[in-house]
Amino acid sequence: MTPNDADTHANLGWVLLKLGRRTEAIRELQAAVQLDPALDAERRYLAGAFGHDARQSATPFSLR
Repeated sequence: MTPNDADTHANLGWVLLKLGRRTEAIRELQAAVQLDPALDAERRYLAGAFGHDARQSATPFSLR
């Protein structure tokens, strides 16, 4: 796997979600959005799961 390929991380994240492996999926989706903030579906999923932080990107700590 190419570690700096946002699309690969995003695709892996969606597959992991379908397999019920949410923790791993979120990690992959976060990596994808970090590499390419223009990934809208991934950003929306993370925002729905965790909310937005002050930098306008979803993080698992934004609900704390």
